[in-house]
Amino acid sequence: MSRKFIGADGTHIKNSKVQYFEGNLVFASKNAFNLQTLSRRDDVISLAYLLIYLLEGKLPFIGGSSTMGNQPLSYQDIRDHKIAMKPEDLCAGPKSRILLPFLREAYSL
Repeated sequence: MSRKFIGADGTHIKNSKVQYFEGNLVFASKNAFNLQTLSRRDDVISLAYLLIYLLEGKLPFIGGSSTMGNQPLSYQDIRDHKIAMKPEDLCAGPKSRILLPFLREAYSL
């Protein structure tokens, strides 16, 4: 979840790195995997992942289950897939195509 973005002096708090991953592996944004401070943008991206999952019943980077073959997906596997994917890859399903403009906008923030 995002943090406060306005400091006590009324200025916007700058983006920074965090020490550890925060969030859910499946619904966390690329920025969470890059250990960046989470923002409202990341909440919107997480919402997009959830909506895609609800529409399609799966997400491209988890293949519809928590394993690929017989091996559980690792943090690194999911991270690599998410970083490489573009909005077009995520919204490739017939039902989730409607979310493509939404996800493009979220990624552009």
